[in-house]
Amino acid sequence: MSDSLDSSSQADAPGSMKRRTIVAGAAWSIPVIAVAAAAPMAAASPPCPQFASAASWTAITTGQLRVHPDPTYNNRVGGTYLALPENNANSFLSVQDRNLQGGTTTVQWSTVFVPVSGTAYTFTFVTNTNTTLTDSQTLNMRINGTTHWAGITKPTAGGPTNNLSGGQTHSFTWTAPSNAAVTFAIVFLVPGVTNNPNRTNDDIRIGLPRISAAGCRS
Repeated sequence: MSDSLDSSSQADAPGSMKRRTIVAGAAWSIPVIAVAAAAPMAAASPPCPQFASAASWTAITTGQLRVHPDPTYNNRVGGTYLALPENNANSFLSVQDRNLQGGTTTVQWSTVFVPVSGTAYTFTFVTNTNTTLTDSQTLNMRINGTTHWAGITKPTAGGPTNNLSGGQTHSFTWTAPSNAAVTFAIVFLVPGVTNNPNRTNDDIRIGLPRISAAGCRS
């Protein structure tokens, strides 16, 4: 991956593709998700539960995590698979993560969500992507390990149908089967690039999902 979606300008990693410079803030501004004005009676509704700061989520990684010579990119998950909380902890960024050793590197950020049984929750989120690189990256939204939404930066046969490109707003709806707490996870999947230093994976940033449901105000 390049750091085209990063607002800082750092030196190239050895053997990496030349990194790009952008206008500060242009590629990484996370649009505000508009919320319609509530009707007067809705004012008495309780607020919908919302996710806490990205900095409080838990990271789990599998697969290769290469060490970067620039400490800026030796991040919270131990390598250059950056999926780190940024922008005042309201988004996650996966950048600078060229996977040369095959297999798929996975970076999962998760938190606990306590639903109300039978409630249909809609999770709305914004993505920004850099798709100018040679290989894809996939983004999954999972609840208790089940994928409820998936997107990919370059369409592949049998892959996710949601195509990630530029700035986009997405959503999916999930109905709680019980009042039991669930694990909500944002998962970045970075496929190997066949041990070729001239290939590198695309970049993805995702803003914290916004939760809405009938009977509560968002």
